[in-house]
Amino acid sequence: WRVLRHAVRAEFSIETNTADAIIAHRHRISECSGARLYDELEKDLASGTLGKLVESMNSYGILPFLFGDTGVFLQKDPVAFKELKDLLDVMDKAILSGKVLAQEIILSVLFWPWMKSVLAGMDKGANKTEVLHARLCENNMTTTIPKHHKLNMVQVAVLLEKMLKSLKTSHMKWSLKKRARYLDASLMCDVIINKKVSGDDDPFRDIFMRTFPGKRSDV
Repeated sequence: WRVLRHAVRAEFSIETNTADAIIAHRHRISECSGARLYDELEKDLASGTLGKLVESMNSYGILPFLFGDTGVFLQKDPVAFKELKDLLDVMDKAILSGKVLAQEIILSVLFWPWMKSVLAGMDKGANKTEVLHARLCENNMTTTIPKHHKLNMVQVAVLLEKMLKSLKTSHMKWSLKKRARYLDASLMCDVIINKKVSGDDDPFRDIFMRTFPGKRSDV
């Protein structure tokens, strides 16, 4: 992990014997404690190079050993991984420009393609928050993400799915603005739709009103 981190930050290439050793022994990273691995992840979340690091991890086949089913999903689905890389690049650009982003938002982006896939596969009428939280807690991750972060990530994902759906249907329950993670989901809409972090108070509201002029955007 540290070799890849320093390589992407310093824009170094990795020497052949070292690269071969990473591939040969990559499974052993899962022998580390989950808390230790999360400590390492925290160093990268707001580094401004997370997208490049995740891309490097993907090329070395490390993601499944860190993020369980999420890592396997990203390793097997190049379209989902491309989506993730593009979103992380937007976040990194914002961070390098001086914007401060909460860990929950960065983690939500990191897990969004996988969470979106899980949400899309749920039965109609399912309690999406409960089911997604259960799947996130049971996805064989070695890295120990704190419980409160997991819950916040799930809440953001469920709200975000509703927001993106409303941009197709023009129907939005604005009472959702009272939800605790509403503004985090709104910011993620900015990243997904506008490909930037604008810093607006409520980017989703602005996107919705531009898409459907005349629609109400209040509670």
